[in-house]
Amino acid sequence: MPNSSNSLRTSAELSAAAVIALAAGVWIAGAENPWASGLIAVIAALCLAQTLGIILKDGDIFAPPALFIAFTAIFYIIRPLAILNASPTVVQSFSQADMCAALAIVILSTVCFYAGYWLPMNKPLARKLPVGSPYWSRQRTYALAAAILALSCLAWWLFLRHVGGWLYWMLNLHYGVHHLRAGVGHLYVLASFGGLAFIVLYAYALRWQGSRVAPWAVALVTLPILLSLGERGMLIVWVLMALALYHYLGRRLSWQRAALYLVPVVVIFLAVGIWREQTTGATGSLQARQSAAFQGSLTSFDMLLYIVHSTPAELDYQWGRFIPAFITTPVPRAIFPDKLDTIALYVNDHLFGWRRGTTIALSLPGEGFVNAGLLGVALWALLLGGLSRTAYEYLQLHRRNVSAVVLYALWIALLIGFFRGGLTDFPAAMALVRIGFMAGVIWLLGCGVTAGAVGRRCVEQQRGKAS
Repeated sequence: MPNSSNSLRTSAELSAAAVIALAAGVWIAGAENPWASGLIAVIAALCLAQTLGIILKDGDIFAPPALFIAFTAIFYIIRPLAILNASPTVVQSFSQADMCAALAIVILSTVCFYAGYWLPMNKPLARKLPVGSPYWSRQRTYALAAAILALSCLAWWLFLRHVGGWLYWMLNLHYGVHHLRAGVGHLYVLASFGGLAFIVLYAYALRWQGSRVAPWAVALVTLPILLSLGERGMLIVWVLMALALYHYLGRRLSWQRAALYLVPVVVIFLAVGIWREQTTGATGSLQARQSAAFQGSLTSFDMLLYIVHSTPAELDYQWGRFIPAFITTPVPRAIFPDKLDTIALYVNDHLFGWRRGTTIALSLPGEGFVNAGLLGVALWALLLGGLSRTAYEYLQLHRRNVSAVVLYALWIALLIGFFRGGLTDFPAAMALVRIGFMAGVIWLLGCGVTAGAVGRRCVEQQRGKAS
């Protein structure tokens, strides 16, 4: 429990900063769009109230409501204000009514998420979930991490051979991310699995004082792979997972320290985005390329705006027709060429004529609205809120179990995919695959390992340090 005086001071500082920032944005945009600005203020008030509740309760910045607040602030407060101030957007045309309707849908989604999160039925469900062993074998930890890293490097090498080599890929990164990887997407995904090796080694080092060199050596290998793939979004996900592990297994993090750690990550994120824009052949100032690099990833509200504008006039409600695609999404098309497209592919094809490659994420409320209108928005948010509370209660029940903490860190990656793309999009499906894969790894790490064996190893390590 944080110190009450510090919590109150932090709450006051955060409230003042949020009010000043929001007031400035609303004042700039509000003259011509008073209704939209007012709705943005309502969204901000909901987020601020929940933020103050988190700070005054326990200050856990990796609780699902805190992550939801961060996502909402970036995508549904800052981004709409930018669009109102004439920032470029993928939406070809929209009216003041479309903007207000999209913001009202965000309010509905936010309220329903918190309603689902605070339902009283989640703790009994969390108690029924299986729990991995709290003890890991040292030998298996290093062996499995090495195997995962080797698999990642092999997939990366095979992928680059298919797309014409590293140099050709890097010089055509924008086209490659959208088109060249078609047909070998499974290799592209496996190449990003090296981050799991880092997660395993880092969790072991934090829990049992294992080698601190090994995880960072793995990071030096996996980071260039991720960046060369153009996977800047995955970089942020892996860093957030590492910070969550440190938060729960090491030293508790404040939001100020977490934000400080994320600064260099954002710089790298921006640099990769600028390079991707550069490989399109586009010219312009560095400022223009920086703007394009950020806008390419901040499109959840843009797509929601587009969906509101087009549904149901141009795009029919789907009523869950694409939900089965979530199950087959991880299967490579080389194995299952006729698998059903995801709803994101369908919507992007309908709106932009894009059949394959990278799609623009629909957003959680956008996917719900395309499926069943306002009812879908409410159901999607309620379901995600309930699942999030179950995952967090699972963590609280097994707080000292390293296996449970690692699975919760992977849940954070899944949660980000749900927030940005919806419940049935490709990022969420692949995050779920990583959770399943890691659950198997955790079972292997802990199978047959007893507390006595771990205790003897810790004593031996302490004696070795003393001598």
